[in-house]
Amino acid sequence: MKKKIAVFSTGWGSNILVQCLQGMKKIFETNNTDIYLFLTFAALHESPDITEGELNIFRLPDLHKFDGVVICSNLIDFKGEIDKIVKRALEADIPTVSIGSVVKDTCSVISDNYSGMRNLADHLITHHNTKKIYVIGGNKDNEGAEDRIRALKDIMKERGLSLPDTNIFYTDWFITAASHLTREWCRNDDLPDAIVCANDSLALTACLTLKDCGKEIPKDVIVTGFDNSPDAHIFFPSLTTVDQNFIKCGEEAANIMLSLISGQDADPVTVVDSVPVVRESCGCPEDTGSVLLRQQAAANAYSRQMNDNMQARYDRSRERLILSCESISEIKQKFTQNLMDNHDYEGENFHIFMDESAYRSVSDVSVSMRRIGYDEELSVLCSIRDGKFLEDSKFPSSELLPIPEDGKSHLYIFTPLHYNQYSAGYMVFVDSIKELEEKTLRSYYQGINYSMEKFRQNMYLKYMNERITELAQIDTLTHIKNRAAYENKRKELQNNIDIIPGYEFGIVMFDANDLKGINDVYGHEAGDEYLKNCCALICRVFSHSPVYRIGGDEFLAVLEGNDYVDRDILLNKFQNDMAKISKKATAPESKVSIACGMSIFDKNDHKNVDDIRNAADEKMYENKKKMKQAAHIT
Repeated sequence: MKKKIAVFSTGWGSNILVQCLQGMKKIFETNNTDIYLFLTFAALHESPDITEGELNIFRLPDLHKFDGVVICSNLIDFKGEIDKIVKRALEADIPTVSIGSVVKDTCSVISDNYSGMRNLADHLITHHNTKKIYVIGGNKDNEGAEDRIRALKDIMKERGLSLPDTNIFYTDWFITAASHLTREWCRNDDLPDAIVCANDSLALTACLTLKDCGKEIPKDVIVTGFDNSPDAHIFFPSLTTVDQNFIKCGEEAANIMLSLISGQDADPVTVVDSVPVVRESCGCPEDTGSVLLRQQAAANAYSRQMNDNMQARYDRSRERLILSCESISEIKQKFTQNLMDNHDYEGENFHIFMDESAYRSVSDVSVSMRRIGYDEELSVLCSIRDGKFLEDSKFPSSELLPIPEDGKSHLYIFTPLHYNQYSAGYMVFVDSIKELEEKTLRSYYQGINYSMEKFRQNMYLKYMNERITELAQIDTLTHIKNRAAYENKRKELQNNIDIIPGYEFGIVMFDANDLKGINDVYGHEAGDEYLKNCCALICRVFSHSPVYRIGGDEFLAVLEGNDYVDRDILLNKFQNDMAKISKKATAPESKVSIACGMSIFDKNDHKNVDDIRNAADEKMYENKKKMKQAAHIT
């Protein structure tokens, strides 16, 4: 039976993650095992709401349905999240392996950060006479990064040097912070002998800033990184760094996991050697590998630029497609059709699943958006399996994918869709390790997520505009439509008259009798109650017709459909019901006395809607005159 391993990681250290996955895949593919990678791009600098929405992908899997868990703990800067994953794995009674740092209740595979940095520092001091070092660090809570600083301090102390805390600068992994620090050192003429960085991205950023400030590397200052990323190899000058051998870490993690699943014991901590890679940025000769890689990069430069441009156009076309839609169903239809025409990037296996409550909640206050986990049932926005498209359907989110397993081992990459802290679904990329390495997966995912966020915002703005328009057309006393709403209806009726042959409708005008007398004798509150009672009777009898308050004591009903057919019956019922209410009521404001007049459209007599209304108005005043004479109403 195929085994399933849940892997948890952020995507920011993609070169490290890819190496770990490559190592794991090498072992798991020969052992009938699928990898389910739950990938987030949560970052320390993001708002708490966005971070919560990103990290929610970690809540998606039911670990009782997995055989084991691997945590890329060195890539997750949210310590509490690691503890939660370990706790869930313990509850599911499955083994957990941590890669990158030692984590309680797991078997941990770590790169020997201490010896790697110690050997690098020894090289800088021995071969390049380095004495003053500035450190551009990540964040203080990162175990591996702190091991490297400890190694630096130890070797420098042994050589009669020192690394004071004032020479250590933490950036929380922000390259902008690294650039700012480097620029300040250049501006203040305060460059050290060497800038030692916590990873290659920070080091390459420092190099670019130094060049921008007119400094030469390594002539003016040495710069080193830590990761041995592909960019470090082809950069000029090529970057001295440390290879943490994460492919080997991935292999070790996979072998340990298979042993634990089979009931065997494993060492609580496995250490993989890390090796300094000395290159041009510290003053060592360039190696043959760097030259060959640069030549290859130069040969592929145009191809890479062309692919980047194509990807950018592809992303923009997806965004325009989504934002052109007015409903979820329209997105499903258009997006699927678009993928049928071209899914070169997505490949033959790709899925987007949605929690539609995130969008229904825009206009339905009874629908709540989820912050923790995912709705029990999700809908398919689009789904491709082996080049075939699945029909629009719903499925239990606990299944993760609404497709049966095949006989091959796969890497499934799950990324969250969210609106700030609220869940909106997720995307699934299949066997997309190349896209993960080249960072195009991140670009695609973030583009779709951004577009869906904007789509929801557009839905909300449209709904709010409709509500504002609706509220602007509601009478505040009676809560029926007002004169402004009638003006819109009048235009609609006029349009129907002009384009629909034989169009039938009627207008009934109403006027509440003796409102002034009630206001004068009993006060305006009683007058308001009287008007509401009059309105209630009109709306009750003409329940299938729009009713409008068009003036202080004047109302209008438009008769269409069945109400138009039954107009004489309804008018008779109105008179009878009014008489019954007035007979029973004791308080003046509870009695109702309403004059009315009806006119139906006749193309021979009426040129426009106003002609019909005027005719109804005349009949209403005739009725009012008769009622006044009969009851001595003023």
